[in-house]
Amino acid sequence: MRQKNRRTPPTKTPAPGKRVPALDFQALFSLSPNPYMVLDRSLRYVAANEAYLHVTASRLENLLGRHVFDAFPNEPNDPGNLPARMLRESFERVLREGKPDTLALIPYQVPRHTPEGVVTEERYWSATHTPLFDEHGEVAFILQHKVDVTELQRLSKPRPPRGRCARATSTCAGWWKPRG
Repeated sequence: MRQKNRRTPPTKTPAPGKRVPALDFQALFSLSPNPYMVLDRSLRYVAANEAYLHVTASRLENLLGRHVFDAFPNEPNDPGNLPARMLRESFERVLREGKPDTLALIPYQVPRHTPEGVVTEERYWSATHTPLFDEHGEVAFILQHKVDVTELQRLSKPRPPRGRCARATSTCAGWWKPRG
C-alpha cells in the first residue's frame, strides 16, 4: 500500500531502461514556501503561488489577468516612482535579452497582513525575474521569485547612538566610561 504524501526524489541515477518518476511542477510551484508569480509578455498575471499571495495579502482571483502595476502601483502619485521604474526595467530586460535579471534590493509598497488587518507598507525585496520560453524559443512568460529582506535591511541601517556612547568616538563598544 502506498503511503500518502511520501515523495522522495531518486537518490541515484536509475539503471538503464528504468523510468524516472515525473516531477509534478505544478505541485512544486504551488507548495513552495518561496513566493512566485508568473506574468505574460504584457505583464499581466497568469499565476501566483500561495506563498506569493500571503506576502502580498492578495487573492488569486483578484490578480489573474491584471497588469502588475495596476495591482501594485507602489507610489502612483510620485511621478518618479523609482521602485516601479526599476521593476519595469527588469521585466523589460528579461523580455528583450531572454536572460534572468536580479534586483538585489528594491523597496516596494505592498499590502501586508498584520494583527490590525491588511495594511500597505513599504517592504524591501530581492527579486529574480526568469524568462520562460515557448516552443519557438521566445520569451512567453516571466517567473518572479522574491524574498522579503525588510528585516535584514532594517538591521543594516545604523542605529541612533544612546546615552554616553553618543558622545564617544566611533570605537565605543558598549561599556564606554568617560575619562577622568
